[in-house]
Amino acid sequence: MQKAVRMVRRALLLGFAITLVSFAMPSRSPETSPYLSALSDLGITSIQAQSSCGNKTCKKVRKGQIAGCKQSAGHNCTLVNGDCTVTLC
Repeated sequence: MQKAVRMVRRALLLGFAITLVSFAMPSRSPETSPYLSALSDLGITSIQAQSSCGNKTCKKVRKGQIAGCKQSAGHNCTLVNGDCTVTLC
């Protein structure tokens, strides 16, 4: 029984040592990897969230009135040449 416990303990220590060595070794750089994608050299631009949201939308106007913006969560209101456009934040 004691031999079996010793063998299990040695196996666990060996597994632990192999794990530590694998963490300590640096990984291969992607440029030298045989699994490099054909598209890996294409640059991907990161998409950034809009930094601010106006939380406004276009308000309904009657004929002859000037368009404007009113409070509304999750929207941006833009006035260009009297026309109002709304985009989502």
